[in-house]
Amino acid sequence: MRKYGLSALAAGVVLAASLGSAHAVVVTTGTGPVTLTDTVTTATTGLAADLVGQVTLSGFSFTSTSFSMTVQISNLTDATLVPSGRLTAFAFNTTPDASAVSDNSAIFDTFFSSTFPSVGTVDICASTGSTCAGGGGGDLAPGASNTFTLTMTGLPAGTTSIDLGAATAGAAELFDYKWQTDAGSFESQCTFGTTCGGGGGGGGGGGGGGSVPEPASMLLLGGGLVGLAAVGRRFRARR
Repeated sequence: MRKYGLSALAAGVVLAASLGSAHAVVVTTGTGPVTLTDTVTTATTGLAADLVGQVTLSGFSFTSTSFSMTVQISNLTDATLVPSGRLTAFAFNTTPDASAVSDNSAIFDTFFSSTFPSVGTVDICASTGSTCAGGGGGDLAPGASNTFTLTMTGLPAGTTSIDLGAATAGAAELFDYKWQTDAGSFESQCTFGTTCGGGGGGGGGGGGGGSVPEPASMLLLGGGLVGLAAVGRRFRARR
């Protein structure tokens, strides 16, 4: 029985280790670039090739109540196969919240606390149209990219880190994309660490961002270690 108990607890520790850590886009000054690549497959659109949007966030900087970063939005869709595949909007939530957002892009306008189609209200939205819904003729064509500085103001005084994509502390980081094509419009959402693939990094979302333990993993690992300690004490007592 002692052997069975020890094996079960060891298995729990191994399971906890295999669960690992949840990826988190928690950035501070000096954090490296974070790349978010989302793909809408031909199975969804019926087009000749996938719609592929990539956003790279970098140059993170904080003052007492504001935050700025460089945003590069790229449409990696095959221009030959899907010339109509235009990227029109990109959106995400943040923790903590700001009270306003601005940018210096010649293509995108940023909106604060606005409605993103099929998703609902989002904290930050960069759109080629007059609303967060995108459109308006200035869409990002296949093969094109646009780089600009996005600035958030009205953060809590003394803010030195921000969780990009999370609506609340500890929530999953979700990033929204909107497309216009000859086959219609499409909205997609990817999750950092799983479906938001990083440039060359599989599903990891790029080289930046922090990593925080899953609460369930922490509890399982803690329980396994406590159990192993108890088994060890019983084993020594019976020697």
